[in-house]
Amino acid sequence: MCPCGQKQTRKSVRYTHRIAHYLEQASVRIEYRCPRCRHLRDTVMLLEDYRTLRDYWKSESNDSERDRIASLGAISFAEQRVMHEKLSTGNPLSELDY
Repeated sequence: MCPCGQKQTRKSVRYTHRIAHYLEQASVRIEYRCPRCRHLRDTVMLLEDYRTLRDYWKSESNDSERDRIASLGAISFAEQRVMHEKLSTGNPLSELDY
């Protein structure tokens, strides 16, 4: 979790590196970019905790959701432009037709 309070997802992780300790337990260094505050941060956690977190990230979406998202195809530049224009005019998200 970022100090700003944002929960990190698999998508925000940029780099992982295993740190081997001889006398202590093994740990993992995780470098991530927070989607809320946009800061590049890193943290160190135990290998067991990282494995638990990695298993949680795998369960963020199931196979049917991944297949549905893949079937939608790529977002076109025109769709991105329309969404950006709607967001920049100050329309609340409830009024957006997506």
